[in-house]
Amino acid sequence: MRGLWERFWFLPASARSLGAARAAIALGLLAVYLPNDIAAYGSVSPVFHEPRWLPVAPESWLRAMNALWLAALALGGVGLFTRAAFAAAFLLGGYLLALDSSFGRIRHHDMAALLALGILAASRAGDALSLDALRRGGAPPPPDAEYGWPLRAIRLVLALAFLAAGIAKLRHGGLDWIASDNLQRRLLDRGRLLAPSKGLGEELARFPLLCNAVAAATVAIELLYPLALWSRRARVVLVPASLLMLLGFAAFFGPRFTTFGVLTAAWVPFDRVLRSRAAATGEPPHEKHDARHEAHQQGGA
Repeated sequence: MRGLWERFWFLPASARSLGAARAAIALGLLAVYLPNDIAAYGSVSPVFHEPRWLPVAPESWLRAMNALWLAALALGGVGLFTRAAFAAAFLLGGYLLALDSSFGRIRHHDMAALLALGILAASRAGDALSLDALRRGGAPPPPDAEYGWPLRAIRLVLALAFLAAGIAKLRHGGLDWIASDNLQRRLLDRGRLLAPSKGLGEELARFPLLCNAVAAATVAIELLYPLALWSRRARVVLVPASLLMLLGFAAFFGPRFTTFGVLTAAWVPFDRVLRSRAAATGEPPHEKHDARHEAHQQGGA
């Protein structure tokens, strides 16, 4: 059991792979949250606020906190004062995202983003492909277990989020969530409310069996997603399928779980991309044994 645990969490990995994922996740989250006007909650009547124990700062304070949060995400993305930036993003985001879910709209996917920020704050994600590494100079560090566990932890967050969604569907709707006209009715209802998806939703709702198949595929992807943590074959199918599922949610139902899509960067084999680019440009490899370590990761944890 100990060997399995260590094999999952502590296989050596590339600092460049973690650095590339860090940049993609932080800058992706920056793009997602940049349009949010969280400061507006400071002028909303407290009668709409729940839970009451969470204080609502004045609008000017919220605006300043939001600007600092976005700046922390940007600094984390480029890798400048990386750990401090992600720590600030985690703490500020914890309050701002909680506030964003305290006025009648629960954004479950924000918690996954917040956990990812906490994981990156505790990691050495700024050791490569960062301004911090550029300031220090020298070659990138060799593969180490310190560069593997953060990405595996973010993948675990995604797996648990999808698994919980699949269990909730079956717990509250049972097999009728799949076999009944549940999805068909939801498509028609959302089509009346959301103009962008009206045509698509009503067109899909014309085919009841196809609606049942889509519902079954959705639940299957969510329940089976944790297999991607262990199986390379499952990963190749389930990770792209989850992205297609998220696109379907956005197109047909309106909610955009974009943060899950951003966190999927933790699955991208950035080592292969960087090595392919180096080979194409004739650059020498920066790290030894990357291929061997990546083969261990892709084949196991």
